[in-house]
Amino acid sequence: MARLTSEVKEVVKLNGEEVILTLRRPTNAEISDFFAKRYKPTGKQGVKDDSYAARIDLFDRLLMGVENLEDAEGKPITAERKEIIPAIWKYVVIFKNFEEGSVNIQI
Repeated sequence: MARLTSEVKEVVKLNGEEVILTLRRPTNAEISDFFAKRYKPTGKQGVKDDSYAARIDLFDRLLMGVENLEDAEGKPITAERKEIIPAIWKYVVIFKNFEEGSVNIQI
């Protein structure tokens, strides 16, 4: 039987080491809010792309844990110190786990 867990774990490889990022699974309302924030109308059929900032914001709200990652001084980086985590990691983790995935539904 398939199990929908409450957490999503993502492994980032850095210098031969594995960093594990643990995020809670977003609610449907959070996903809807995230999708709404990615692109904003600017008038006269223009659209502003805010997807980068929206992905980083969602990552920061969902992050629960960080394993095997230290700052330059050797101090562990935790979810409470998420501002140190590179923005590109946040962007990719959100895109990969909550936007890019495909679902094959058979009835």
